[in-house]
Amino acid sequence: KSQLQSMADSGVNVIKTMIWLVGGDSATHPDKWRLGFPLYPQELQNIRQYTQDVASIQASDVHMLDLYFNFGWLGCANYSNGDYSSSCGLTWQEFLSRANQSYTNLINNVSDVTRGDGTKVVKGIYLTSEVMISAKQNEENFLKDLYPDFVNKSNLAGVMPLVYFLVDGNESTVLD
Repeated sequence: KSQLQSMADSGVNVIKTMIWLVGGDSATHPDKWRLGFPLYPQELQNIRQYTQDVASIQASDVHMLDLYFNFGWLGCANYSNGDYSSSCGLTWQEFLSRANQSYTNLINNVSDVTRGDGTKVVKGIYLTSEVMISAKQNEENFLKDLYPDFVNKSNLAGVMPLVYFLVDGNESTVLD
């Protein structure tokens, strides 16, 4: 909390936090940024506590922080792997089920946390980042199969559903 307080006091308004879905046993893995796929109950509890910590911060100039979460998809959660049966033993439907469970549980876990001024601290959740349609395998399927439900659940919870796009700025691609 002291680091968040220091950041707010220095003028920071927005905290953006990556949620790296990887899979495997995140509880025993030395890299603590690696989270389960789907998120484990203890991870969700830790994320909720972190969200409450962010919500409790009021800067010396009295502004409060806004929080955004951004899903990252690695390991067994990497939808651009292609063949899930060989890499993680998952079918596409099993992958979609775990992905749905992950974002649904995050939304349900943090969307009701409010700041001292009564407003929600979580302003938005990025389903994914660096979207490059036709540049990453399965990107279109991932968005087609998950984004409508993600948007619906986020909106119902009062959290902005987000993605951000990465542009391939090569002249041959842009002017194709």
